[in-house]
Amino acid sequence: MASALDHGVLNVPLAKRGDIDAQIDRHKAQVARERRAADAARLRDTRAKKARIIEVLAALPDVRVLALAAPLGKRKASTARTALASAASANPNAWLAALEREIAA
Repeated sequence: MASALDHGVLNVPLAKRGDIDAQIDRHKAQVARERRAADAARLRDTRAKKARIIEVLAALPDVRVLALAAPLGKRKASTARTALASAASANPNAWLAALEREIAA
């Protein structure tokens, strides 16, 4: 496609230049497809991180889980794990990194 200021194209009658509305519609559809693909990839990544957080929390000993969940007021390991997993939903990247360090220690 020629640039907007190409005088060779400007001198061509509108009927022979092509359907600009169809070109715009194709562009909008392409942008929407790319956005949906990016959103789907981001959602898959977040779900994988949340699943990994749950795995790491399950691998931690009850005593450490209770210590981590003390600010949340949880007194049972099962509810502490659930509360920590729920809190991790806000920022899964940071929580996963912190829990991975915790399990490595």
